[in-house]
Amino acid sequence: MINKNLKFLSAALSLVVLGASAVKAQDFNLNGLSAADIKVSQADKGIFDFIKPDKPETMPQKEWTVMIFMNAKNDLSDSQLLGLVGKWAEKDIKEMKEVGTSDKINIVVEHGAKGKGSKRMLITKKGGMFSSGEKVYGEFPNADMGDYKRVVEFAQWSKKTFPARKTMLVLWNHGLGWIDPKMDQAPSGTGTAAKGILFDDETKNYLRTAQMKEMMRQIGYTDILMQNACLQQMAEVLYEMKDSVGLFVGSEETMLAQGFDYTGLLNFMNANPAFTHEQLGEYLVTWYKAFYAGGMNIGPISMPLDDMGATLSLVRPAALSELPGYLDAMAGAVMRNN
Repeated sequence: MINKNLKFLSAALSLVVLGASAVKAQDFNLNGLSAADIKVSQADKGIFDFIKPDKPETMPQKEWTVMIFMNAKNDLSDSQLLGLVGKWAEKDIKEMKEVGTSDKINIVVEHGAKGKGSKRMLITKKGGMFSSGEKVYGEFPNADMGDYKRVVEFAQWSKKTFPARKTMLVLWNHGLGWIDPKMDQAPSGTGTAAKGILFDDETKNYLRTAQMKEMMRQIGYTDILMQNACLQQMAEVLYEMKDSVGLFVGSEETMLAQGFDYTGLLNFMNANPAFTHEQLGEYLVTWYKAFYAGGMNIGPISMPLDDMGATLSLVRPAALSELPGYLDAMAGAVMRNN
C-alpha cells in the first residue's frame, strides 16, 4: 500500500510540473522521457525555481539607461531631520516611480538598505493597488555596497540587460571629496588616502577616490556621471574618471539629504532625450536655485535654505587633462615666493 501511494504521489507531482497535456498519470514512465523532454517541460526545475525573482530579459534599445547605485546602508536609510522625516532613499525611489521606465528611458536601481542587503530592480510607473512600481531582478543579502567592483557589476549588467544609446550613472550616498574621513567609528582602512564615497556602515568599506579610475575603466564609457553626494564635484575626484565620462554633474559643497528631484529630471529627459549639455545644465541649475530659494517643507513647517552654502555644476572632462600642468606652474610660483 505504501509503495502504491508513493507511486501515485510521484505521478501527481509530475502532473503539476509537466502539465496534464505533457504526461498522463496512467502513462507515467520515466524511461519514455528524454533529457530534452524534461528540459522543454521544465520538469528539471524545483518548486523554488518558479518563485525566484524575474530573470533578466534583453530589452529593445532605448535612448537612455539611467543607472542609480543607491547605497543607503547607513544613516540615509533612516535618518531624521527635526524628528519629522527620514528614509531618503525611499523618498527618491518614490519620485522615480512617478515617471517610471518609458519607451525612451530605462530606470535601473540597486538599492542597499541597513540590515537588508541590496535589491536590484527596474523602476516602472506606480499606479493603483497592484502596481508596486518596481520589477525585482535580484536580492543580495550580503551585498557590499562600498566595493567598487559591485558598482562595476551593476553597471555592466544594466548596460547589457537594458541597452540604450546613452547611459547615465548616479552614485548615491555620502561623499567626502578630498576630505579625509574623521568619524567616531571610522571604517577600516581609514587614513591619509581614504577619501571617497559610497560608505557602507555594515561592511566598513567605501569607494576610495583612487579606485574611481579603475571602476570607470571597467564600466566603460558613460555619457553622464552624477554624484548625488556631498563634496564630490572636485578636480581631484573628477580627474580620476576623465577618460571614461562625457559629463560630470555634482556639487563641490554639501548637498542636502533630499538629493536630486528625480521626478523633474526624468520628465526633462523624456521630453527631450536628445538634450545638450547646456540644456541639462540650465535645467538643473535653475531647479537647484529654486529649491534653495523656496525652502524645504518638513511636515507642517518650512525651513529656509537661502543662507546655506550650495553649489551645483556640470563639468566637461576635456580640460582636466591640462590640470596637472597648471597645478605644477602654480606650485612652482608659490615655492619661488616662499
